[in-house]
Amino acid sequence: MSALVAHLLTFQRQLAIELQRFWLLWRYQYRVPPYTLWWRLVLKRIFDVGAVLIGVVIVAPILVLVALAVKWTSPGPSIYYQERVGRFGDVFKIYKFRTMVMDAEASGPVWASRDSDPRVTPIGTFLRQSHLDELPQLFNILKGDMSLVGPRPERPHFVERLDREIPRYDERLLIKPGLTGLAQVHVRSDQSIADVKKKLRFDRFYIKRMCLRQSHIDELPQLFNILKGDMSLVGPRPERPHFVERLDREIPRYDERLLIKPGLTGLAQVHVRSDQSIADVKKKLRFDQFYIKRMCLALDAKILVWTALMLLTGREVRTEL
Repeated sequence: MSALVAHLLTFQRQLAIELQRFWLLWRYQYRVPPYTLWWRLVLKRIFDVGAVLIGVVIVAPILVLVALAVKWTSPGPSIYYQERVGRFGDVFKIYKFRTMVMDAEASGPVWASRDSDPRVTPIGTFLRQSHLDELPQLFNILKGDMSLVGPRPERPHFVERLDREIPRYDERLLIKPGLTGLAQVHVRSDQSIADVKKKLRFDRFYIKRMCLRQSHIDELPQLFNILKGDMSLVGPRPERPHFVERLDREIPRYDERLLIKPGLTGLAQVHVRSDQSIADVKKKLRFDQFYIKRMCLALDAKILVWTALMLLTGREVRTEL
């Protein structure tokens, strides 16, 4: 058998597997035709790659600083990998900044504890609380192992156990795991089976409803405005001159939102979905003023996560400031 024939047979088998997986996901989805689901998956991948490429450029200095801090505060490599279960049970290597001492799980994997853990390095607690230890997973997204939004990947040991104890747990494996997800926004940690069941409900809801809104797809060309320096990734949304003049006359302190570059998304867009009236504009202005006074990388990261969840679920993310 020639090498070409062997490659063709391998491609045929992979195509058959992918079609079966697509069929299972389509049957699980919430009343969508197959071409709509296919288009959603294509747009989701485009969104993932575009957002991650921009994100890597933004956080590159942070990646370097965190890597050096991990290396200086404890012996061992700055980045390590674990085996995690991905789409349809495929096992892949997930990258993270190391937050524990070397050989911390020599006796076997255990769930992370809310209490102080002697295995955690001096800087590990801060990295976990700020979620900076997850940043290397941006490269898992570029590789195609993960998505920006989806169920969080779990280790094979826990997947086998939870699949036995929780009905329909395997349904969360119908799509690629994510860097963040709807479950992570609503349930902060999973320290028990009850927490996992809560998260599973949000994961299943997301898988059934994941989508990208057309109104937001139309705004993707504004990424070029960000590269040109006219806009920022996060900030008050830009408005047309005619409306700015009118609103500046009618709303006190409206011009304060012009103190920084406009953004592709913003805190106001997460909390107020439309501005059909002066009252809506005033609500958005309060959020814009709050952001301008307190803007920082951590707040930008939260806004981007909330925006991604709005895009992919079609639902407003309600949260406290």
